[in-house]
Amino acid sequence: MTRNDFASLSSATFAVVVSKRQAYVTAEAALDALYDECQCDLGCRCHLREKIKAANKALSGAHWDKLDAERMWAEYCDIRREDARR
Repeated sequence: MTRNDFASLSSATFAVVVSKRQAYVTAEAALDALYDECQCDLGCRCHLREKIKAANKALSGAHWDKLDAERMWAEYCDIRREDARR
């Protein structure tokens, strides 16, 4: 991989991080909306229970995807710093 190829990865890598963060915020907003709609106290026992479980699972998946993307970005930045020192 040439230096220019590696440098062009910056925008693509950052775009992945941004998209994963946006997916996380969207999943969190969807879960919050379901919680707002639910009328139960101390745990859902209504018709929204399965939707809330699915939204929690989606939020968890989005969280791990976001963390993976942020780790990838941090590793890329570390490599760039090492490369700049040379």
